[in-house]
Amino acid sequence: MDDCGNYKNYLNEHGMKSTKQRNLLLSILAKIQTPQTAEKLYLQAIKSDSSINLSTVYRVLEKFTEKNITIRTSFLDDKSVYSLYPKTHQHQLICMRCKKIVLLEHCPLEDFEKSVEESTHFSVVNHRLELYGYCRQCQKIIAMG
Repeated sequence: MDDCGNYKNYLNEHGMKSTKQRNLLLSILAKIQTPQTAEKLYLQAIKSDSSINLSTVYRVLEKFTEKNITIRTSFLDDKSVYSLYPKTHQHQLICMRCKKIVLLEHCPLEDFEKSVEESTHFSVVNHRLELYGYCRQCQKIIAMG
């Protein structure tokens, strides 16, 4: 994606038309450091476009996720957060208390994936691993109870 905010080529590469709302959400997603809920992305979006509504944000995010532009991480409480699809293959550790997400750089599933392909004759094209638990800070808080 280019830095000037024109995401037309990027969207076209993913089989999507460039629209004002899609460009706006891409620019917001490109700037965020941590995954955000649709509601938080909406609150950022209305600062630039007061005509955008929450349902549009949800529709765009779902389409982005379908086209592998964004990745949706769902928490066990049915809350979801969105971020741009990572450029490198990554897996996530997710804290169930504070919602902190830690990215794992190493893929522990490569050998398993090859074994599954060999034993099932299934061609695996992608996978995703999310591990849920408690970060160090939340473990301390839970222990103090």
